[in-house]
Amino acid sequence: MPGSYNFNGTVRTFINYGSDIGAAVYEPANGSLQYTGIVIKAPAGAAVESPSVLMVEDTYYMIYHYSPYPGAMPTEHKVYMATSPDGITWSQHDTNKFICNGSVPGAVYYNGTIFVYYCGVGKQPGEQSDLGVAVSLDKGLNFTEYRITIENKASTGIVDPAPVFVAD
Repeated sequence: MPGSYNFNGTVRTFINYGSDIGAAVYEPANGSLQYTGIVIKAPAGAAVESPSVLMVEDTYYMIYHYSPYPGAMPTEHKVYMATSPDGITWSQHDTNKFICNGSVPGAVYYNGTIFVYYCGVGKQPGEQSDLGVAVSLDKGLNFTEYRITIENKASTGIVDPAPVFVAD
């Protein structure tokens, strides 16, 4: 799931590129996207996918999921967080912060809090949940996980959360 973000007037798009996460920059002169390269390289035999990017003060955060092998079920995925001072050069997977078990994360920042929504939530005995949300009150140093059940939904699974902050 690609995401496009305006970084101080430059629109960058982050994409799944093979088993890695790549980037492209929008060129307004001709309306094209110019591929700029891999920004997070996956460990051998694994994949990093589904980037969601946000900026908190002077740091960019990329939330993404890690798949340990091709064809891994979403319940086997893990959510990680990379950081960047400029939105171009990112910390690499082996040094990035593990947030929680989950897949296809979407992140928003609001009022001093990072919210990371994700799917692939493994159900605990007796618990029904559709999504998870990991919440950080300290700029990504610590996260607390919560399970979310969506009432009155169809019986199919919930996938690909894309949270958006909308002002009141």
